[in-house]
Amino acid sequence: RDSRVAAAEAIELATGPHGDHRRACGRAAGTDVCAHTLHHSPLQSGPVAGALAGPLPAPLCTAEGGSDFRVQPVLAHAGAVADDAKVDAIRQSLRNVDRTFLSSAARTGGSRQVRWVTDSPTPGCEVVIETARITTGASDFYALVDELIALGRIDPFGATSRTKYLVFTEGAIDPDAPNTCGLALYFDDDRPIDATPGNPNLGGGVSAVDPNCWDTNGIGSAPAHELMHTLGAVLGTAPNAANYGHCDDEADLMCYGPPGTMRTVCTGVDDDALFDCNNDDYFNTDPLRGQWLCGHWNTSDSPYLDGWNVIQPPRAVTFLEASANATTANVNWGATASCYGAASYQVTVSGRGTEQVDALWYSFRAPAGTYTVTVRPVGQDGALGTPCLLYTSPSPRDS
Repeated sequence: RDSRVAAAEAIELATGPHGDHRRACGRAAGTDVCAHTLHHSPLQSGPVAGALAGPLPAPLCTAEGGSDFRVQPVLAHAGAVADDAKVDAIRQSLRNVDRTFLSSAARTGGSRQVRWVTDSPTPGCEVVIETARITTGASDFYALVDELIALGRIDPFGATSRTKYLVFTEGAIDPDAPNTCGLALYFDDDRPIDATPGNPNLGGGVSAVDPNCWDTNGIGSAPAHELMHTLGAVLGTAPNAANYGHCDDEADLMCYGPPGTMRTVCTGVDDDALFDCNNDDYFNTDPLRGQWLCGHWNTSDSPYLDGWNVIQPPRAVTFLEASANATTANVNWGATASCYGAASYQVTVSGRGTEQVDALWYSFRAPAGTYTVTVRPVGQDGALGTPCLLYTSPSPRDS
């Protein structure tokens, strides 16, 4: 997976008008790829999922600034100066975003946390929150983006942009749809991260939420929902894609739509506040071979998330069995074919040593007796998975 980011260097990004809408456009190998504009994050009411009400995580402290992949929060304020209390509220909201990503990744055995721009690489850092006074940008999302670019406060579509901006605006998002409190741009490109040229979702991006949705909006974190869009979700070819960048297999933080169009698939108490019901559409830290996310864009692989390039320990051997004749023992085993899983298997036979094999079987010649066979999956990074033991007794030679 080390080659996954190399193709991103070839992406050129720009903004431009397209009909009645402004789109974010990427150019890859001479082909224009344009983002959907998303009118979503409706206002909700009701309690937030309970198990996500634990301690909020501290931000990940990484190198300051730089040109690598980062998420930059911005307070777009209408008054003469930014309100310190609102800056503090945004910091609290960002911790809810982190908790959403961490809790969602844990469901598939991984860890993901947002790579915010921070003021220090050492523990105890704070997320840097840029501030900008807006005037014309208070009218709607597109005016907001245009003004922030003109002010030089954001550069989401520059040729080498590696920053996604999460804007907390005091203005309106869509005055024609007052129940809409968040909007984002993303690229509807489902090529996997190691595609050449790189998927334009590796480039910069922008999303915004208005004061009604600066934090949780009765379901889960609205800023996390918008940020997930800019990472590249939900793509139109995903198995449960629906409703312009969303999904229809509830409960899921990215799923919603008109009454009668949704299906209840996941019923956990926290599912409404977490990403990807059944982890099959847009976010899975360890997909199986053959699953859609193994061969298409998977937001958990986004380098804007810490842990994106961590290979999880290979999945355990699922069964181990043997057959034998007078001189030879044949050992077979099963394993879950993880997309990022075992590259080979380490086989240890008592009294005979250890070998590494690529197949799901191993044979050895030995005199009659009882042997202990241990099989351990070996990950792509050389890490060893959980061992599985078997005792085998080749039969005495027939007379």
